[in-house]
Amino acid sequence: MGWNPDRDALSQILGLLRESQSPDTVVQQSVQQKLEELNKFTDFNKYLIFVLTKLTTEGKYVGS
Repeated sequence: MGWNPDRDALSQILGLLRESQSPDTVVQQSVQQKLEELNKFTDFNKYLIFVLTKLTTEGKYVGS
């Protein structure tokens, strides 16, 4: 059985990735800081791989 993401954590990471598209410097700095913190957790890489390889539509996994 493969790894499955936690729905709430996935939603938060997707929100962070959406925020990363902001042209606002303050938002970019906040996103960078959060990414650096999340990078300390092994599962974070699994979430990124999941997003890049499995998500064809966000709505399927995230309550939008």
